[in-house]
Amino acid sequence: LLLAGENDTVTPPSFAETLAKLSEGVSQVQVLPGANHLNMYRHGALDAVASFLLGLAATADTGTAEAEAAI
Repeated sequence: LLLAGENDTVTPPSFAETLAKLSEGVSQVQVLPGANHLNMYRHGALDAVASFLLGLAATADTGTAEAEAAI
């Protein structure tokens, strides 16, 4: 997960987008509207991370269930 603040001048969203292109298929970019480099948590960063991790957990659970069903 690559988080970027819409108004971040230290590491602008274009940096995250470039990194995502280099790691295509294994990364996800989320640009947080109104956020800068220091206030992303006020603009949904914690929710974005939690949602991303829950998605990974659901994928892992599905993979585990499929593996167990194959046994």
